[in-house]
Amino acid sequence: MADDIGFDPVAWAINGGDIDADIMRVLGYASTGGAEGVITAGDCRVRPLDVPGAGVAIDTGAVAIRNASANVRNQTYIANGRRRTTLDTLDTDSTGARSDLVIVRTEDPQYGPWPEIPEEDAPDYQYVRPTIIPGVPPTTRKASELNLGYSAYALARIDRPASTGTVLATNIVDLRKVARPRRDQYLERFDIQYSPNDSGPDYNVWVKYPDVPFAYIEIPDYAAIAKVKAWVIGAQVRDAALDGAFRFKFTGGQPQVSAYSKETYINEQVPGDNRAGPYLVGSSVILPAGLRGVLAQCNIEFVRRNGGGFMRSHSDVQVVIEIDFIEAAS
Repeated sequence: MADDIGFDPVAWAINGGDIDADIMRVLGYASTGGAEGVITAGDCRVRPLDVPGAGVAIDTGAVAIRNASANVRNQTYIANGRRRTTLDTLDTDSTGARSDLVIVRTEDPQYGPWPEIPEEDAPDYQYVRPTIIPGVPPTTRKASELNLGYSAYALARIDRPASTGTVLATNIVDLRKVARPRRDQYLERFDIQYSPNDSGPDYNVWVKYPDVPFAYIEIPDYAAIAKVKAWVIGAQVRDAALDGAFRFKFTGGQPQVSAYSKETYINEQVPGDNRAGPYLVGSSVILPAGLRGVLAQCNIEFVRRNGGGFMRSHSDVQVVIEIDFIEAAS
């Protein structure tokens, strides 16, 4: 019995072979790991018109759109917006608020519901179609939630009240994600190697604490998010009960700007020589543009809010800082 070969006859890439579009889509899927989204952080952002009105503009950029057709595996379209796109919007009427979804879809005649394209039109037919779907649920965040029956990627949702024609920036909910975000990691440990270091007597004043050597970190220019985890291990609460908080701080750029983690609250009621903590400080931090691509100073800070106690660090206190810098749509 002859072999029954299920593979396409030509692989990427063989000289002289006729490469099928399916193979190219598999290559797109492999290059993105199957992820959908924009290719770099600023691609395809949806904005109001230069003079806000009944429409929106889509910035230039590229987007990966997974093939959502039935019985298709491991295929992704790559669409490229070379010029800014503008789309008209429909006014909302007096019956109530409405949400519209801004998508980029592919009209591939190999799959439904698109018709065959006349051969003479095929080379430059508009297979990529940015469009707006009116009247979607106000919680919609992905095109796949709508069961559209074709391949599409959602860039933004427009939420407007009743009887509204103009689209403002506040009406646009950005839904983009970077398909393959770049990331970098920082990890360092500091040991207190000198005389005791106290958090200070003042109330409601943020101070650098513990007083470890300055940590200067090069923030990647693509980083829009920093996921911070910092541990303060071995500190003591002295003299009396203490109510306060820790936070992590980035500072840098010209002009200088700062960004902070969420606060880690503490409420210690048993002062003395017993160790308090360890305390975990950090959260996801949105990095403003002025902090990207700069050498930033990074500190843990403490604020004393209530109680007569204070924090003390001895020579066996340790601070561990771990930061993941991640690219995100912006």
